[in-house]
Amino acid sequence: GFDGGPIRNFVYVVRDYVVDWINALPSDTETKREAIRRVRSISVQVGGGEMVPDCSMCNQTELDPYACTIERWEAVINLAGQPQKPVWAMAASEANAYFSSDEAAIFIPAGIARPPLYHHSYPFQYNLGGLGSIIAHELGHSIDLNGGAGFISADREPFAQCVADGFLEVGQNTSRSELTINENIADTVSALSIGPYLDRTGFAAFGQIWCKLHPSDPVAKDPHSAAKLRVNAAAAMSPHFSQTFGCPPPDQVCAL
Repeated sequence: GFDGGPIRNFVYVVRDYVVDWINALPSDTETKREAIRRVRSISVQVGGGEMVPDCSMCNQTELDPYACTIERWEAVINLAGQPQKPVWAMAASEANAYFSSDEAAIFIPAGIARPPLYHHSYPFQYNLGGLGSIIAHELGHSIDLNGGAGFISADREPFAQCVADGFLEVGQNTSRSELTINENIADTVSALSIGPYLDRTGFAAFGQIWCKLHPSDPVAKDPHSAAKLRVNAAAAMSPHFSQTFGCPPPDQVCAL
């Protein structure tokens, strides 16, 4: 069976890297304290769990809307009176992960905690650049413009603009800046927080997780930037990538 213990411990290591990055920022103490509180308060869900049927497809002609809605309500009713526990929006088999601001949790299905992104026998650098970068990305959502609602918003606007500019510099279409800003913030948090701990192997592993047949093509209405931009922007904004590969340093480093 799936043993989530090592993955959970790995999440805690990555979380400490994110906290270390926040601590080192030239931001005011109040901003850093609140950002750290948000990151540390996130619960970690690993492996899989109970799911409530998704009604987003209930209005499709090939489904019976009434039956679909009844199925969802039956699942919700069954949960009533039980000890509160997170409800998963993904199957355990999915090779994905997500952050839920409602649950204040990150969810890491068993399907993504496996090769090629992670294996207990892989070098730490390979695991950190692979699954570790995805974990740092999900933790980053706790301080993006949505996940960090009410979190000293005015102080984060320059950070968001810095991130947006960084993605524009590597080819992001201006028309997609607003749609992708929160995912781009999470990508930036990931790159800047784990970057100091990556060597060439780690950075290579990071780049490989976004391998696609058409890496330059964004998906319509997808809040994520195109895969190529996610790699190039992270590299361009990371001082440690520049140091590792002997590239010119970034013009500016985004900070809260």
